[in-house]
Amino acid sequence: MEYLTADQVAKQWGVSGRRVRVLCNEGRINGAYKLGKQWMIPANATREVKADNIQSNKISIVTVGPMGPGIQISKYLLELGYRLCIVVRDKKTEEDLRLAIGEKLLENAKIYNGCLYDENFLDNMFDYLKDFTIEQIYFCEMLAVFNPAEENTLSNINMVMDYHIKGFMLACAKFYPIMDKTKLIFLIPKRAALKGIVDQTMWSCVWSGVVGFTESLRAACALGETYEVVNVYHGAILSEFWKMDALNMPVEIPVNFINPTDLAQLVVDTVTRKTSARVSELHFERLGVWKK
Repeated sequence: MEYLTADQVAKQWGVSGRRVRVLCNEGRINGAYKLGKQWMIPANATREVKADNIQSNKISIVTVGPMGPGIQISKYLLELGYRLCIVVRDKKTEEDLRLAIGEKLLENAKIYNGCLYDENFLDNMFDYLKDFTIEQIYFCEMLAVFNPAEENTLSNINMVMDYHIKGFMLACAKFYPIMDKTKLIFLIPKRAALKGIVDQTMWSCVWSGVVGFTESLRAACALGETYEVVNVYHGAILSEFWKMDALNMPVEIPVNFINPTDLAQLVVDTVTRKTSARVSELHFERLGVWKK
């Protein structure tokens, strides 16, 4: 029988070598055995899903945009055996999601195409979700509008506010009553706005508003409950977005930007694997600078 290393299997499955080694240690890859310090895995091995993760009444929500870690967080949670409700912005994002994750894993996911600031859309989601208990919510979508302050328009301002402020607040209000008693809400936007980057006036404004809301939400919901609202600051990640120059962004990007797959695993593993934790912020710094 042909055997592969953890890194070789990771490349085939589109996950990290660390993730494959975790699966081996948990006995979830059939036929894998350790030779010295290295795992030997049958070339035709399959992963076993933890049956206790998929429960008929448990579900988690992930919002996915064209950039950011949403797709990889969805994939990682599905690999761990979670049932998901995934919200995508448009058909192109849904196509990217399906291509990156694969239809087999997506059998345990319900995909909705729309925007959280649309109350009718939220009502449709709620009709489906009301039969479940929500375990976790990951807000990963970002609508990017980069322009100088003097070029802001009312239409762009309304659009950005709708996506980030209104949608986030409405979704929290709608889904909070059906969340598990141990609640986890993650806000995972990009961090650049925290440092006052030129041409990001709207995002800086939105970010301040969202942080203020999560601080109040965290304080209110922590009273008498096991509850966590976690803001995740991830700098910049290496995604297809950073290869575009349509918005006058640099084209040549350092290779040591955070990989979205690694970020997804860091976020999920850091919090959900702890039996007892109170975490309000997770900071994952990027390395390197723009190449001029």
